[in-house]
Amino acid sequence: MDKIIFKDLTTSPIGFGCTKLTDHYSRKDAIHTLETCLEVGITHFDTARMYGFGESEIILGDFLKDKRDKVTITTKIGLDPVALPTHSQFMVKLAKDVVNRLPMIKRMISKKTNVFVNRPPLSAERAKKHLEEALAKLKTDYIDILLLHEYDVATANQQDLISFFKEQIQKETVRHVGLGTFFELITEDYKSLDGVYDVLQTDNSILKPNMGYIDSKFLDTHLTIAFSTLRDLKTMQKFIEKNPDFAQMLKKEAEIDFSDSKTILRLAIDFTKYSHPEGINIFTSTNSQNIKNNVKEWENPSFSKEQVSIVNDMMVNEKLLIPLPINQ
Repeated sequence: MDKIIFKDLTTSPIGFGCTKLTDHYSRKDAIHTLETCLEVGITHFDTARMYGFGESEIILGDFLKDKRDKVTITTKIGLDPVALPTHSQFMVKLAKDVVNRLPMIKRMISKKTNVFVNRPPLSAERAKKHLEEALAKLKTDYIDILLLHEYDVATANQQDLISFFKEQIQKETVRHVGLGTFFELITEDYKSLDGVYDVLQTDNSILKPNMGYIDSKFLDTHLTIAFSTLRDLKTMQKFIEKNPDFAQMLKKEAEIDFSDSKTILRLAIDFTKYSHPEGINIFTSTNSQNIKNNVKEWENPSFSKEQVSIVNDMMVNEKLLIPLPINQ
């Protein structure tokens, strides 16, 4: 797999999102998933203090104990997971199962993500506490990329936080600092981020191609990381199923057959590669074979850039997304 190089960082263009590590029933299975990632060339791992009610960082730390120099890590601070009665992974899995089996609760969480999250005011003191906890859980003495998790630019630009992060970079406990949030929460504000922040992580997908809106001058000096890269699969699948004439038009114009159930997945992966080739793109899965298949698709795309552009243009016409050409 090709490598992404940003200043002193060299890593894979695909990063593995650790948000689902605790969906496994055993830590052994979770570790096996991470091992599969490394075997197929994924060397960037993305986690956060709130993932898995705080367990994700611990699992990743166990995995990395003899591999730290082979990988890069992103973790995120600021948000607090609600504490469980125990740190048992079984309890985390049980909690997630309850949420997934109750559609009303799941919809409530999707509309208001702070149901299971504490959003305290962020200060240098709190950032220091969170960083220390992350280092301990991850069993490392440095973080490659540390992100403020779902905070706005105004919060990031607080002078006490800026001073704290400059200090940590100087101490080499943190190599790079950035902001990780949904694009709709920052829009044009990202341009006013203080210079200490040289990483921006935001959502980018085939129906929300936000990376194409980021200013080219900003891209020249910042590393961008895309998440939610495959979130549109069900939306697109439903639209194709309800609009067979549109599917036939796509087959004629783009020479893409949507009768194959894997077509939309492959298309989404190819779009991610073409629309964000210079950054890191986060995927996640609990299935080792799916991880292998996704990497295989990334390395050998099923569709050309021209085919994906045709689909993009046709979806614009159907008002599935707003106009945005794929970067040339």
